[in-house]
Amino acid sequence: MNGTIYSPGYPDEYPNFQDCFWLVRVPPGNGIYINFTVLQTEPIYDFITVWDGPDQNSPQIGQFSGNTALESVYSTSNQILIKFHSDFTTSGFFVLSYHAYQLRVCQPPPPVPNAEILTEDDEFEIGDIIRYQCLPGFTLVGNAILTCRLGERLQMDGAPPVCQVLCPANELRLDSTGVILSPGYPDSYPNLQMCAWSISVEKGYNISMFVEFFQTEKEFDVLQVYDAGHCGIPELIVNGQVIGDNYGYRDTVVYQCNPGFRLIGSSVRICQQDHNWSGQLPSCVPGHCGIPELIVNGQVIGDNYGYRDTVVYQCNPGFRLIGSSVRICQQDHNWSGQLPSCVPVSCGHPGSPIYGRTSGNGFNFNDVVTFSCNIGYLMQGPTKAQCQANRQWSHPPPVCKVVNCSDPGIPANSKRESKIEHGNFTYGTVVFYDCNPGYFLFGSSVLICQPNGQWDKPLPECISDATGTCGDPGTPGHGSRQESDFRTKSTVRFACDIGYILHGSEERTCLANGSWTGRQPECKAVQCGNPGTTANGKVFRIDGTAFSSSVIYSCSEGYILSGPSVRQCTANGTWSGALPNCTRYFNSCV
Repeated sequence: MNGTIYSPGYPDEYPNFQDCFWLVRVPPGNGIYINFTVLQTEPIYDFITVWDGPDQNSPQIGQFSGNTALESVYSTSNQILIKFHSDFTTSGFFVLSYHAYQLRVCQPPPPVPNAEILTEDDEFEIGDIIRYQCLPGFTLVGNAILTCRLGERLQMDGAPPVCQVLCPANELRLDSTGVILSPGYPDSYPNLQMCAWSISVEKGYNISMFVEFFQTEKEFDVLQVYDAGHCGIPELIVNGQVIGDNYGYRDTVVYQCNPGFRLIGSSVRICQQDHNWSGQLPSCVPGHCGIPELIVNGQVIGDNYGYRDTVVYQCNPGFRLIGSSVRICQQDHNWSGQLPSCVPVSCGHPGSPIYGRTSGNGFNFNDVVTFSCNIGYLMQGPTKAQCQANRQWSHPPPVCKVVNCSDPGIPANSKRESKIEHGNFTYGTVVFYDCNPGYFLFGSSVLICQPNGQWDKPLPECISDATGTCGDPGTPGHGSRQESDFRTKSTVRFACDIGYILHGSEERTCLANGSWTGRQPECKAVQCGNPGTTANGKVFRIDGTAFSSSVIYSCSEGYILSGPSVRQCTANGTWSGALPNCTRYFNSCV
């Protein structure tokens, strides 16, 4: 997963009129780091271009020229295209090294004017989200939440939203405080605007307004403020208008429909003594387009099929819409546009466990991949994962942990030789035993750690018929012994490794009859007890509650894990980290 690219003819200078291409590909789930160890080309006219993908339509992430060494760049996908171009004069040479690295962090999105960005920190790992919240008076247009996802490349799953000031037809404000801005603020408002806001607070309170800044075209552009009076502002109707500015007792308003629509209900409503407008709100009814076509793996939202009515197509969870989500009933009695379709969402490659592999035929909704570990490694986590509707895999890749055999110990009156890694007796470790002078070995002198975590043979013994002194008291597994004097009245002391507790005698003294006082010590692993469970989740896998054991958590369907998915029993008898949470996932497709 690494390599070097040399300029044509290297170490000699490259020829003129060269156009060379290299396509570099690494396993999915990895990006590519490029570093120029040597860069000496004709500035501007001879250059190396790098694209973040397999072709020149992919985003360009760098163009290098001149004689500056140690230039570097990171890709966000597992493929890059490299092109070298030279013109008709002046030559040079370059050396480019590359290697794969695990894709983990998305580039932060650009700032959004008039918006606050809510994040946990400044580093966006896979699955992390960014929430946008507009400042008072502005309306968010676009997605309020962006998620760092690994698809064809590691990036946010959409463009940042914008915060605009819109022109509402009759926006109802219920908050006790607020800000109203002109459409398009801080730019000038557009022409031909007709905006309306209704402000309503709790009974017993009045409304005070303060105009901080006001600049309009004199006489022709007007901001009017009305006191709702006895009955309040009457309700508006779609495809129509309300005529009348007085809302006191016995005042009337008249409803009219726009051209092409007819009124259903009374056109006149009267402000009554009970502070309510008389009758029911009328409606403006247009022509009819018929029931719109249905789509597979989706649904049509909307019950009105008249002229200018709209219906919205929405896909079922796990599918995304191809085509326009909105169709409008046109004057020719046909629905606008083409029928959209719903296709499965993709979760991207889930990645492979270190010292293991991932197998599967697809990475779309409901597809299942299988994880496996190499021989001599034990899987901690699920063996399978399924692509879910929220474009996340049901489980992350498991951990392939090398098999460890327990410390076999050292028999009394013997010595041991072994080569262990990181202080552990891992799979394949060989242990050799030999007896001290005056003793002979009973059993096998060689023990080998097997893939199942067990030694292939029992611990041997060193037997002697010598009397008058105490024999070697041995060393407990996962422990150590101080002093090596076994004469009468001599005392030896035992201690355990971190994460283990001594059971038995910490000190033993050699007696005149050749025996040791006390009880043979043992080092037993510290116990952490029940790690606990989280609401709307479960303990997916636990391999014990003793020191170095681990527990893996997962969430129920529809929930996303927040916090560590793996906790480990530590030497002080507590579980590492805090108990994770399972938060509800809401699908907001439109």
